[in-house]
Amino acid sequence: MSPPSAESTPEKNGSLASSSQTETPNTEAGMDASEDSNTELAVEEDSLDANEVIDILSNERRRLLWRYLRQESPEGDLSDASRQIAAWENGTTVEEVDYDERKSVYTSLHQFHCPKMEDAGLIEFDKRDSVVRAVSEEPEEFVVEVEPDVDQALSTTVIALCTATGVIIGAWGFGLPVFGDLTLAAVFLATGIGAVPAVFVYSLLVRTNYDVTLPDALSRLDT
Repeated sequence: MSPPSAESTPEKNGSLASSSQTETPNTEAGMDASEDSNTELAVEEDSLDANEVIDILSNERRRLLWRYLRQESPEGDLSDASRQIAAWENGTTVEEVDYDERKSVYTSLHQFHCPKMEDAGLIEFDKRDSVVRAVSEEPEEFVVEVEPDVDQALSTTVIALCTATGVIIGAWGFGLPVFGDLTLAAVFLATGIGAVPAVFVYSLLVRTNYDVTLPDALSRLDT
């Protein structure tokens, strides 16, 4: 067998080098895409969810702390916040809040409420220094989707139907103009016709969700 020619070796080496060079950008592009994907995932995980905010702020004491940071001071000592919250809870002034009232609020905020709110991304909490800070994002811009109160809608519809039926039958029974000349079958027909739009409105109510801003949703919790 004849030995391989020296001229073929550079070509093969050149081919391998070329192949290596073409694969490198693809690898780098894959790494960039992976980094972008991780970045987008981190952004999604860090973003606040309106329904989660409502769930967290359904507790009155956490709601008062959030109110304190937004209305009184965006950053402050937890002791000062506890004193103001105790005043709101007891319907008194900060000066009249006693030690036990403030201590009760402080302990629950420090051990439970503040860590929970920080985990949800609503506040920043320095547990060692007992300092709370408001976050930069504005949860009040969130819109919460609220499902209709089916029981309330049904109750309202039934009451309206019963009232309308009672008026029609009563007017027919007393022989009032228009109704007094109707036959019993015509009375039931009129009642049935009147029930159709009521049932239609009820079906729309129970199938329609409503968008409510966060402040409106929180105000409903306080009523």
